[in-house]
Amino acid sequence: MSTEIQQRICSKSSCKSGFPPIEQYKWKTCPKHREDSRVRQSHTHATESHTPINRAINGNPAIQQPLGDIQPLDFIDHRTPLKRRRTEGKENEEEGASGSESEKLQRKRLKAHVYRAWATFSETLWCQNDNQLSSAQELLGEMKLTDEVDVFELDMAPGITALAWGLKKVVKNLKDQIVEIALDATYNTNVKDLELYSCMREYDNAGFPLAYCLLTTASSITPGKRKITLTSFLRALKDCYAINPHFVHTDKDIAEIKSANVIWTSSKHQLCWWHTKKAVNTRLKKSKHSTTPYDPLIPRQEFDFIDLAFVPSVKADPQDVEDSEDLPLPSKPPPAPPACTLTSIHPISQPGPNTLPIKIKIPTGYQMPELPAESEVDSDDEVPKNGLRSFCPSIYHENIIQMMERHLCAHPLIPGYSAPSKAGIQAWAVKEMYSFCLQYNLHSCWAYLWGNWYKRGCWELWAWAECDEIP
Repeated sequence: MSTEIQQRICSKSSCKSGFPPIEQYKWKTCPKHREDSRVRQSHTHATESHTPINRAINGNPAIQQPLGDIQPLDFIDHRTPLKRRRTEGKENEEEGASGSESEKLQRKRLKAHVYRAWATFSETLWCQNDNQLSSAQELLGEMKLTDEVDVFELDMAPGITALAWGLKKVVKNLKDQIVEIALDATYNTNVKDLELYSCMREYDNAGFPLAYCLLTTASSITPGKRKITLTSFLRALKDCYAINPHFVHTDKDIAEIKSANVIWTSSKHQLCWWHTKKAVNTRLKKSKHSTTPYDPLIPRQEFDFIDLAFVPSVKADPQDVEDSEDLPLPSKPPPAPPACTLTSIHPISQPGPNTLPIKIKIPTGYQMPELPAESEVDSDDEVPKNGLRSFCPSIYHENIIQMMERHLCAHPLIPGYSAPSKAGIQAWAVKEMYSFCLQYNLHSCWAYLWGNWYKRGCWELWAWAECDEIP
């Protein structure tokens, strides 16, 4: 009985060359393509192993930078190509998988090695001193000589370390078109833990930096130290470039807000909605029951719909405010809510002229069930297992955020749900939020919202209605 042997051909789609059975020839490509593959791999190897670090640019020899303490990694085998060889047969699958992981690790280490080399070589362009702050001062001094930046002289309290500068060329091109600016800060950008403040300007849907300030107040005990330094920074920016924006955008940094209010008194100071939403969401999700100090007499003086008995039953927390320097001081203790007792669930009805008396015989020894207290019957809140109500149940979070966004966007120039005036919009917003909290017994939540967002002095910082123009 004869066994038919299947004809084997080259695996390359463009080649139809045949070769002997697998017992005599174990490769999947013809000898010609095998040789071509070997030559390409050898050429790639030689190129990767002998490529110089610095190449000539436009025919000019590159300047060789000192390698310093950088040494080639011992674990990189330049004789092995980075591209994994194709394994043949099922018996090589496990070996191929382990080889792939090893090559991925080598690539990752090689990438880190190249990045370290690049960072070390580029330090010569900007590193002037081992001390980071001194290095920045020397670099800015060189850039000042080329008329690229202006270094600001700041008035600082004892123990303050700060370095501020403005981008002269950027401001020069945008000087007459600055309508609104934004202040922001970032942290953990350097070894010395200096806070980095920036002043940005928006133009054609793009942000352009106008000035920067490196600041640390860790060594100072002066009250209001950050506000003093930031006020000096913004004053130097205004005086140097004559910047008078219509709108100043900030996050919830109280020092930024107060400093900007001091320098640009006629500008509309607008809190970033993203930061506002984040701050409210964070507080609503907290489990602590103590809330912002609240005196109902203060909002009652402005809005007659405020109920003096609707007050938090938990202890006030002086730290639960966005601005710790502006704590509301109660004029007198708020009145305690009246105690409610439940005498009957259903009122006793009077018999009509056509009614018949019904007698029910109660068995001997039967006891009437105890009626639950009113607080246990009439409640829409989520009650945890420990018996304490949450600060604000999660089912109300989205409603509160949506209401605040609606109050944010209300403006006399935009037809809406209230009187087309600043006072009318604030009264409508306060009443809507207060009614919501009153309906669902959110005493502590209302105290927080009023003390941080809706009272006079806080409302103007985030509501559009307080400006004649729309931000």
